[in-house]
Amino acid sequence: MGVLLAVIERHTSGEGQVIDVAMTDGAAYVALPLYKWLQPGGLLPTDDDGRLDPTQSVLHSAAPWGDVYTCKCGGWFSVQALEPQFYVALLRCLGLPEDGEGLPARSDVDEWPVLASRFREIFLTKTRDEWEAIFRGACCCSNQPPPCCLHDTLVFVCLFWS
Repeated sequence: MGVLLAVIERHTSGEGQVIDVAMTDGAAYVALPLYKWLQPGGLLPTDDDGRLDPTQSVLHSAAPWGDVYTCKCGGWFSVQALEPQFYVALLRCLGLPEDGEGLPARSDVDEWPVLASRFREIFLTKTRDEWEAIFRGACCCSNQPPPCCLHDTLVFVCLFWS
């Protein structure tokens, strides 16, 4: 906002403005929800020492409905169905019953490996391009991650409405 106001001032008066920006204050403000979620009983699970436990976190690819899967062609396909309606769309795209019949409960963390195994089997039946066509237009966060960049990191892009 400060930059915008300085541009407006320059446009109207022809003189610039000094902008005092405290980046550390802004970073702390933006990180506040994460710290709150790490409190006991918060959204993010913690271990006995109070540190984030990524093996149980729905935001860190622990849940089978929020992960990257290998396809028949060797490519990858990422999904993130954090909310129930997105999970239903994911099941629909995978050809599974929308009510989850015959599958472990989505919220049963102990059964996540079983569910992940089932999803892996299904994703291996089609190529990445075939999955892209199936998921296109579905109300589900999914996409083909681009190939690894120079730093060996992946960028995951979510398409809610393709």
